[in-house]
Amino acid sequence: MLVQKNIYKVLFIAFFLTVLSFEASAKVACSGTNNHVKRYWVADPPTNGEKKWWHDDANWSETSNGNPGGGLQLMDVI
Repeated sequence: MLVQKNIYKVLFIAFFLTVLSFEASAKVACSGTNNHVKRYWVADPPTNGEKKWWHDDANWSETSNGNPGGGLQLMDVI
């Protein structure tokens, strides 16, 4: 019975350390300023059946409430 309790303790500690490791890795991967490109959706709401496409540069801006034409929001692959 004592051996079984120790196994559960070891498994819990291993799981806890694994979760902490993943969290630390995510923080490191997302901490840089060049890991993603900031773009803002500035397209007006569609009217009369008009469609707004995600891949259309005219729907994006480099600043919030800025001029359209900022390009797509693409993320770097690490």
